[in-house]
Amino acid sequence: MEHYFDQASWAKHVYGGCKLGDKRRTKRLTSLAATLASQPSVSIPAACGGDTARQEGAYRFIENDHVDAAGIEEGTSKRILKDAEKHDVVLAIQDTTAVTYDHALREQLGHTGSTYTRAMNVHSVLLVAPGQRGIIGMGAQKWWVRKKVRKSKLEYQKVPYEEKESFKWEETVRLLLARGKRRDNLISVCDREADVYEFLQFHDDEQLRYVIRSNVSRNLLSANGKLRDTVAKQPVLGTRNVLVQQRGPGVSNSSGKRRPPRSMRVAQTEIRACRVTLKPSGRGRTEIKRPLHLNAVMVTEVSCPIGTAPLDWMLLTTEAVDTMQQAELVVSYYEQRWLIEEFHKCWKTGCALEKKRLQEVGNLERIMVILAPIAARLLHLRSVYESRPDASCTELMSTVEWVCLWLSANPKKRKPPSTAPTIKWALQAVARMA
Repeated sequence: MEHYFDQASWAKHVYGGCKLGDKRRTKRLTSLAATLASQPSVSIPAACGGDTARQEGAYRFIENDHVDAAGIEEGTSKRILKDAEKHDVVLAIQDTTAVTYDHALREQLGHTGSTYTRAMNVHSVLLVAPGQRGIIGMGAQKWWVRKKVRKSKLEYQKVPYEEKESFKWEETVRLLLARGKRRDNLISVCDREADVYEFLQFHDDEQLRYVIRSNVSRNLLSANGKLRDTVAKQPVLGTRNVLVQQRGPGVSNSSGKRRPPRSMRVAQTEIRACRVTLKPSGRGRTEIKRPLHLNAVMVTEVSCPIGTAPLDWMLLTTEAVDTMQQAELVVSYYEQRWLIEEFHKCWKTGCALEKKRLQEVGNLERIMVILAPIAARLLHLRSVYESRPDASCTELMSTVEWVCLWLSANPKKRKPPSTAPTIKWALQAVARMA
């Protein structure tokens, strides 16, 4: 998308189609988004630069109960899905995070297991063009407040699938399908928490593509067959170096167990793959479940540092895995799942979402959906810088924009160079001026 450095043009492109019941609200939203995009990490008053009229207008919009946060989310989602149509392959990377607060707003939020911290749970879908890890934008978001009362495991199994939190995976994919025109280029990329039989079957029913990490060694339709045992017996297709991303301590979404911090490293892995048929699980609505035919890719680390858990992925996918090249492509898709983690970090910390001292849940919802595309924009700029630092900056900005930037960065020089500078130079120039 063009004009990433021009906040006003970018904001009009992303937010300009939002239906908020009044064109003046959409105009105010676009102006506010451009203001926040210019300085995403600062407070609203600081972003307004001391302009009391702009500051008052910003707060009036955020605190306006007639402005529907869902309308902002849907409008920006449709725009990003439109941008995604031009790509042959789009990774729809999903994950959940908790937006936490400990000030007065916490009483209106959901429980996290902590006595002092409450949270708004948010499930996000980040659309990524996998070739160069280009961030297309925020595809969809769903948010909810978790109730304090938690059902026992046996009671939870009896809850209809559509009423469980695990339905969030399917619900957000359904939003993508309802809002966009293309489905053939979308590939759902999810971690182990999404290994839900109904979610897999939904993709099969709708003929959708996916790469989902397996959480358990499921039963296969063959006699006494187990997923992991079957794939482990396959010959090694080849080896691949996989970059293991750095991670701080936390709690696993899939198991609920605490996990230790992890340093970044390169893991040498072996890859195996085969076709399997999953046997329907015995829990839930077994009467409508059916066997699922899919492909499985096992990625296992050959050796790892002492005291470090080896990389071990079992990936379930609709993509072909007959050759090493095909299997590697599936692995490369899952390798990019970490981008959703980076988005959440950029959204909550880089855009200072968790530092916003709002007093009502509705106000929080509005600022959340306004800042989400801004965080995706920041992540896009960083990914471009990392993947193509020496490419021409004209890939991200017009000639007029880079010339103005060059003259601003070099006030003692009157004539810009005949050739456009690199992306690396442009981003560094913008950073120095911020």
